[in-house]
Amino acid sequence: MLNEIRKALDALGEHNVFFGAVPHQDAGFIWDYCVFARRNTRRAGASRMDFTEQYDVTVVREDYIPEGYEYQVASAVAAIPGLRLADSDIIWAYDIKPGTNTAVEICTISFVRARKGAI
Repeated sequence: MLNEIRKALDALGEHNVFFGAVPHQDAGFIWDYCVFARRNTRRAGASRMDFTEQYDVTVVREDYIPEGYEYQVASAVAAIPGLRLADSDIIWAYDIKPGTNTAVEICTISFVRARKGAI
C-alpha cells in the first residue's frame, strides 16, 4: 500500500515525497512537499479478526496550497484499489518556517483500508 501511495503522489507531479517524516533540511530548503504515513490500525468487524488501517497524506506548501489541490490529492490516492477517503475532516494547519517570516500551509487528508480476516 505504501508504494502505491507514493506512486499516486508522484503521478501528481510531487517532487518531494517523504515517508513518515521529512529529514532535517538546511535553512534554504523550500517547504513544498508531501509526507505520507500510517496512522493507526484498529480491530473491526463482528469477528474482531478484521482490521481497518488508516493512512495520512500531508501536503505542505510555503505561503499556501493552491485552491482545490487537496481534492486532486484525495482523488489520486482514493483511486488506489482498496483505499478510500476516511470519514473525517481534511485538517488544515499553519506555521511559520523556522528562521524566516514565511507562512506555511499544511493539509492532512486521511484514508482507510479494510483488511478482512487479517489474522
